[in-house]
Amino acid sequence: MTSADPIYDPITAVTQLVATVDPALDYEQIRRIVERVGGGRAKRRRLAKELADNRSVLLTGRSPASKAVGELLLALRGTGSARISPPWCADCGREVTSMQRRSGNCYCSPCFERPEPCSACGQLRPVGFRDRHGGPRCAKCPDKDTRDPHHVLVHVITTIDAGPTESAVTAAIAKTAVKAAHVQKLAWTLEEAPELLTTDGAKAPSPMVLRLIDALCDAGPTVVRRPACPRCERVVALSKTLDGQRICRNCAAKANAVPCARCGTIREPATRDEHGKPLCPNCLVSDPVNLESCIRCRRRRRVHLRSPDGPVCGTCTPRTTAVCSMCGRTAPCTTSKTTGRTQMRRMRQGMGTVLSLRTLGTGSSRDTRTTSLRRMRGPRPGNLEDVPRMRHHRPDRRRRLQPLQTSPATARPAHRHRRTDQTRTAAAPSDPGRHQPADDGAELAQTPHRQSNPGRAGSRRPAAHPYGPRRADPQ
Repeated sequence: MTSADPIYDPITAVTQLVATVDPALDYEQIRRIVERVGGGRAKRRRLAKELADNRSVLLTGRSPASKAVGELLLALRGTGSARISPPWCADCGREVTSMQRRSGNCYCSPCFERPEPCSACGQLRPVGFRDRHGGPRCAKCPDKDTRDPHHVLVHVITTIDAGPTESAVTAAIAKTAVKAAHVQKLAWTLEEAPELLTTDGAKAPSPMVLRLIDALCDAGPTVVRRPACPRCERVVALSKTLDGQRICRNCAAKANAVPCARCGTIREPATRDEHGKPLCPNCLVSDPVNLESCIRCRRRRRVHLRSPDGPVCGTCTPRTTAVCSMCGRTAPCTTSKTTGRTQMRRMRQGMGTVLSLRTLGTGSSRDTRTTSLRRMRGPRPGNLEDVPRMRHHRPDRRRRLQPLQTSPATARPAHRHRRTDQTRTAAAPSDPGRHQPADDGAELAQTPHRQSNPGRAGSRRPAAHPYGPRRADPQ
């Protein structure tokens, strides 16, 4: 059997290695376990590369080993394999039944928990609790608070705003935290800094404070306000942390933006290559290593959709006949993952520059979003009247050429081709409809001056002749 490549087919590579170590295991069963434990594409590749470099870990189970290798060993041992070794503790050598790692080594639970000096008694003991300031406490010195944390939270909130009832505040607390320890921690936090509910929400030490603010604002009018991002000043979800403050996802991406090692685009890196250099999302999916064979056309292309049968490229993605949200025509469309609207393929590709339009909302983090639409070449679609400052396609403003005004007696022929000398010689001199070469200079003298383009007032440049500049006839 030809060994599979760990990069292009990591699942097959790991399955072959495990089947080589323990032939008694069923091949399809091993593959299902590897698919379940392997996770995403990057994790599977790291697992396959690690086992390809050191396959002896399947027989010894000794550290250093990654967490994925330890989970694979535990899953294979759960199927009854006798040759696959379980992971062993790097400190005491005991068999590990649950994965706990530190510095690349696996440890059992007693060896993993490092003792710390208790903040109450000062003894070096295993940490059993954390006090209201985050300090370690041993099992004999818990931070006791005899008050009910629900009553503390209701008192703090009703002191700030007397509008919400006690039942509404209790319902908001129930939506925010479920465990008693979390409610106690939330009560301690707001009791020390009640301004987090009104002005300093971006400095919240825990996401529970932001969830409580959302629940109180959804309950009705209140003095409690959702915090704005301290960098862009937008009222959106603050899901990231920077310099001790909570910021939005967009500002976090801008703060982490670096030049891509391949294309040079300044964006937030999606991953890093084997040398540790950043790669943008476009270079990641366009990398030949990450291309996969489409189950329909059998070509190695970028994955646009993952169906139950396998990856599908963008060309072979199934489309349903629907009304396009951009042009209003009924045609095969796909649904946008950003806006949830149906779009024709030609409306998504090559229709102009991208315009960033923000949909106005109510101020909630889930009501304000940014939508990217493309400027269309042509009339404005009828279903986008609410889009502000939509740029229209301007008609062609090229200056139209004005014909040279001449008298009927001196008008030139309408065709472009000049007559030959033989034709001019055969023409009768007395024929008034014929052009006389001898009087060419006189005709030019009688021709009125070329007028400027009436569409451009004050223009000093005369309009061009429709057949080009007039040349002198050969003698």
